Amino acid sequence: MRSEWYGRIALAAAAVVLLGACGDGGGQAESPAGKQAAPLTAKQVGAVLPDAAALPGWKGTEPRAAESIDKHSRPSLCGGHKTDCAGLRYFDQAHFTAPEQAFSANLTIFAAQDEASAKTAYDQLVKRLSRALGEPSKIEVGELGDERGAVRGLSGQAFGPAAHIQVRTGTSILQISAETLSPDAKLDLATVKDLAALVTKRSEQVARGDTPSAVLGN
Repeated sequence: MRSEWYGRIALAAAAVVLLGACGDGGGQAESPAGKQAAPLTAKQVGAVLPDAAALPGWKGTEPRAAESIDKHSRPSLCGGHKTDCAGLRYFDQAHFTAPEQAFSANLTIFAAQDEASAKTAYDQLVKRLSRALGEPSKIEVGELGDERGAVRGLSGQAFGPAAHIQVRTGTSILQISAETLSPDAKLDLATVKDLAALVTKRSEQVARGDTPSAVLGN
């Protein structure tokens, strides 16, 4: 794994400190007919996050080819728990800035080796996602994926409005973290929720074996 990816994982781990007590707890949905979701390949993981074509008017760094998560990095993602993130296999991330510089968003996917591993990792990640924001409060995001949780609060370099959403779809854990670029700006929560819905839909499309086609605004 390239050294820059260790930095990106560390940033993701720091952002992964928010939804536990403050998230909606997500209700869990069983896979249809008790079937277990299949793990994604590295190529599939790399197709989940949107590129510029899927985010018209947005600017930023598009997702790269997904890379393996080194075994030494997994405990840090789960707050020091040595085994709870042991089943995570791949990681990918993209960063975008909304039109007119309204806010920025980090989009992250963690892919697990099986659904049980994804559930275990989700629980630890969601617990950690409760301490990153100042003045956190729960927000509703609807029935996204199999599990979901979301909070809003104050965060970022500007200590302005921010929101974090985490969703599990089968063997994948998705994180959408958005923050304004100035402390006085307003965060467009509706668009942040739309981003979460977009990434969730693309994850579900990839898991079905389809080419992801979901675009923001459609």
